[in-house]
Amino acid sequence: MRRPRKTLLVYVVFLVSFAAIVSAQRNLLANPRFDSDLSEWSPLAGAAQWDPLDSDGSQFSGSAFIVGEGVGTSRTQVLVQCIPVNEGWWYELSSDVYIMQGQTDSGLGLVHLNWYSDTLCTDFVDVSQTTFATTVEEWVQVSGSAQVPPGAIAGRFALAVEKSAEADSFSANFDDAFFGPLTIFADDFESGNAEAWSATTR
Repeated sequence: MRRPRKTLLVYVVFLVSFAAIVSAQRNLLANPRFDSDLSEWSPLAGAAQWDPLDSDGSQFSGSAFIVGEGVGTSRTQVLVQCIPVNEGWWYELSSDVYIMQGQTDSGLGLVHLNWYSDTLCTDFVDVSQTTFATTVEEWVQVSGSAQVPPGAIAGRFALAVEKSAEADSFSANFDDAFFGPLTIFADDFESGNAEAWSATTR
């Protein structure tokens, strides 16, 4: 017997709405879109300010403009957030990056992730993931994924820049940052088993 079309439509609407809610809940970062300021982000080094340039072209939002300085080749983690994580879980990280043309020399816009054994991100455990952009005058998304190592209970998500030895400084804009678990299910079969799943017959 075929289900009424109206019932199927209700299911579709529910699933689309549920997917949107889950997507928003998965991002563990606060103020990832920099709608009006840099609140919730901690300055670590370099310089940062809010910029009205938005990766989606919205006049009601903006981005983080960060600058790294130093002698020689240097990587500067400018804005960071310390996020509690679960040992053994996989997490994904990403951000939109915009590098303005006409700078003194080349450089990178990076999303960087370190693991820590405390909730304040002071007891370093391991460097996990770095993903970067080099394209100029265009918004590009950089992304990656990493598994939480043994002993780690927090990850420090960082927006960073790296300049060449010849440059005095290097800058980039960041928007739509993301850090969250790779799956919403208890077991997405990454470990090769299905222990968290149950079977039913009809």
